[in-house]
Amino acid sequence: MTTPTTTRTKSATTGVSTLTVQTIAWSLLLLVFVVGSYAKLDGFMPLTGQPSPVLAVWIGDALVFVALLAATLRQSKLKAVWRAEPFDYALAAWCIISVVWLVIGLQRQVAHPNPYAYALYGGGPLGPFQFFINQAAAFAAYYLARGFGQRKPSLEAPALAIEIVAAAVGLLCALEACVTQRPIRLEASFTNPNLLSSFLVLTIPLIAARALSREGGRTATGVRVALIAGLILALVFTKSRGGEIGLLIAFAVIGLAMLRRTAQWIRYGRGLAAIAAILVVATIMAALVFKHSLGSAQSHLAGDMGRVSTWKASYKLFTKQPVFGTGLGGYPGALRDLGLSQPLEVSPGKLINIPLVHVHAHDLFLNVAAERGSVGLCLLIVSLVLVGKRWLAVVTRPGFSPVQLGAAGALAGWFIQNFADFTLWYPAIAMVVFVEIGLIMSPNGTPGEVNEAEKSSVKQAS
Repeated sequence: MTTPTTTRTKSATTGVSTLTVQTIAWSLLLLVFVVGSYAKLDGFMPLTGQPSPVLAVWIGDALVFVALLAATLRQSKLKAVWRAEPFDYALAAWCIISVVWLVIGLQRQVAHPNPYAYALYGGGPLGPFQFFINQAAAFAAYYLARGFGQRKPSLEAPALAIEIVAAAVGLLCALEACVTQRPIRLEASFTNPNLLSSFLVLTIPLIAARALSREGGRTATGVRVALIAGLILALVFTKSRGGEIGLLIAFAVIGLAMLRRTAQWIRYGRGLAAIAAILVVATIMAALVFKHSLGSAQSHLAGDMGRVSTWKASYKLFTKQPVFGTGLGGYPGALRDLGLSQPLEVSPGKLINIPLVHVHAHDLFLNVAAERGSVGLCLLIVSLVLVGKRWLAVVTRPGFSPVQLGAAGALAGWFIQNFADFTLWYPAIAMVVFVEIGLIMSPNGTPGEVNEAEKSSVKQAS
């Protein structure tokens, strides 16, 4: 596998490499979204006065838009033409139609305030507007990760930043496990274990692919393997079955892609063996955790029953408003208006019916269909097809960067997990998802492909 060259030019005044500056910038951006929420930097939702941990996310959104503005100014100075991909047009259409979804969501939240929705998602009249801004910031991060405003896009800087943030989350998990007096859930900066498991599914495969390629030498590889082991342990303790299945799928994608390159089997054989050993240990530990966790089977059964009820209700919402759906943030309030109930086991063998209240559909497709109707569902399918075409090239054709292969595996695992969950609403998850989409769509690292900016710089040098 040919690793693309990375720009490491140094500033004449500071002596700091471009890679270092980009890595620090990406790390700060992602840390604001992840660790900033953990720090409980509470703001207050206007019109309601309810506390809401959105201030850190507002800061992160502002940083993304400032970075995009700077990249736009830089792009105008480059003697190159930005080559738009079909997926870029799909995102543009998504942003335009999102204005309609925003208006619908705002109208619903004003008419039917919903106290059950998460503050970051729709817990107030301005909740849909906040989600709209978070979505726009995630789209902007995609363009930055893809290389907008750069003479030669850097895959290494965003990848290093994701590794740094993953290590920070692992440290927070360890601290929480040490200081908490309740059963270990390892939620860290996320509001529940499912969100943490989704973040781990997005980050562990990227780190694993870089470890298998031995980027940075033996020391860096050893650090990455140790980090992978710690993060897999955290994933086990989240007790997220979807996360564990998603990680296995991600590793399978990366392993099969590398095995297709038979000439490199010896090079990656030891690394694959190390990952396999980690998975075996993690599986044994998972079995022990589930065996000694009282009530885990009952809790999973209750969760499964709740998901089935939510899926049925989501389909009913879609049939009631099939064109544009309930609007951004309108799902919880619309679900409550249906007046449905779900069973709850209060004691062994005793079930009672309680109101069906959920903030999302626990499924990517059903949530988009319920909130954004058939228009949003069609856009989602088109976007998946466009990204899937590039994803298929990354995992089947030799010569792509290990970063791109790791991102492809991570996105595959995350996508599988979101058949039984919906984690895209959380700003940190959305940010990492679109950064990794930008990495696999980046022209840097593509076999035999040179972008227009690089062509112009070669001509100038000659």
